[in-house]
Order: sequence, then structure tokens, then C-alpha cells
Amino acid sequence: MRLLLTRPKSDDDPLPGLLEAAGHSIIVEPLLSVESLRTPPLADSPLQAIAATSANAIRAAKSGALLGPVLELPLFAVGTATATAARDAGFKHIVEGPGTARDLVPFMLARLQPQDGCILYLRGEHVAFELAQELAQAGLAVEERVVYRAAPAIGFAAPTLKALRQGKIDGVVLLSPRTATIYAGLVSAAGLSPEIHKPTHYCLSDRVAAPLAALPGVATRISTRPSLQELVALIGLDATQSPPSELLLKGRQGPSVL
Repeated sequence: MRLLLTRPKSDDDPLPGLLEAAGHSIIVEPLLSVESLRTPPLADSPLQAIAATSANAIRAAKSGALLGPVLELPLFAVGTATATAARDAGFKHIVEGPGTARDLVPFMLARLQPQDGCILYLRGEHVAFELAQELAQAGLAVEERVVYRAAPAIGFAAPTLKALRQGKIDGVVLLSPRTATIYAGLVSAAGLSPEIHKPTHYCLSDRVAAPLAALPGVATRISTRPSLQELVALIGLDATQSPPSELLLKGRQGPSVL
């Protein structure tokens, strides 16, 4: 299958390699560009753990030299990609949690105690779920650090636009609600509504698929669990079972969804 990847480009992103190893060809079209932000030094309050819901947050904190004092602390990561970025950044004790920030809350509450110190939450300027607020309501002190911002693309690159218009893309891979929202807006702005019914849209979760409601009738597939491995397996299953043009998968079909 020929797949359009929409998340920010990164040298340590495992997804392109996973898809190419499975025999797919890919077009990389980042719909967000990531910029690291300067942050003040950490407060003197004792920390017991770090939380990160994005590999971009780990990379940005590393480039800003924020991580040196905290690499020995346990880091709670959402999903494999974030855990991998944390390992590459030098963290020694990585606790890989569930695949969403919402699911990370009870996971952390079962392992941390309020009296043991503050949680340092490394995050982007925009988040889909208020992790810090949820942890604080449960009694854990949280120090947030906004370490990066992600600016939306203002249009598809010319080769991508041409491939979409000519029906040469079999699948679109969407990994975050914000990216899916940007994608839906760019499709509408470019007048691609008729052509966009050919590719199947592979979404990491229900929340990622939700913005596609703005594109009525598009084919969507949702990963059984919010993990890259599950998403790659779903794409592979479709590739082996039917030609992409025959995948008339409106809404939730195939494997059970989140």
C-alpha cells in the first residue's frame, strides 16, 4: 500500500521503518512542525517522577538541557514511541504506560504517593487531555513544563496534493486528534472531498478519528489499541485481505475498536 504519514518528522520515529519493513511505500507529509521552547530552570521542590505524553516533549526537553538533573527519576511514558525517546535521552527508569494520556492517570495513581514529591510533566503547548489537572485533582502535585509548540501546516505539499487528486494514495495514517483536525481542514480547503473517499484513514484511536466527521463518508479504520504496532498490524491485515480500492470501510468495521 502507498501510505501518507501525517505526524511531525523525526529521525527516531519508528513508524516509517515499521511500515516499510511491512512492504508499504510511504509519503511523509508532516501536518505539524515542532519547535522547542526555552524553559526556566526547575524549581527546588523535590520531584518523585516525570510524566511525558509525547516523544516530541522528550526530544525538546533534551535539546533544552532540562533533563540533566532528572534522568535518574522514573519516567512515566505514554506508549512505545515516547518510551523509546526517553531511553534515547538517557532516562534509566522508564515505566511504559497505556497508549493514551487519559489511561495514564490511574496507572500513575496506582504507583505514586502524594507525600513522595512533585511530578514534572513535560508537554507541548497544545494537549488533547489535561493530564496535570487530573493528577492534581487526585492529590498529586504537578509542575508543568511546556517544552515545545507544534505549528499547523497551511497546505499540502504539491506532490502530496497531486497524489491525492490522482487517487494514488491508498491510506492516510493519523495519530493525534489535532493532526486529524488539520488534515480535515486542508482537505476541505483544497476541494478534495470527492478524491478523499478512495484512501482508507487509519486512526490510532476513536478520539483521533472523531475530527474526520467533518469529511462525511470517508473510510476509516481504528486501531484495536492505541499503539503503533497494532496500527501497523491493522494496515497489514487490510493490505493482505483486499485491494485498497475494495476497502469500503465506513466508520467502525473490522477489528473491535476502543
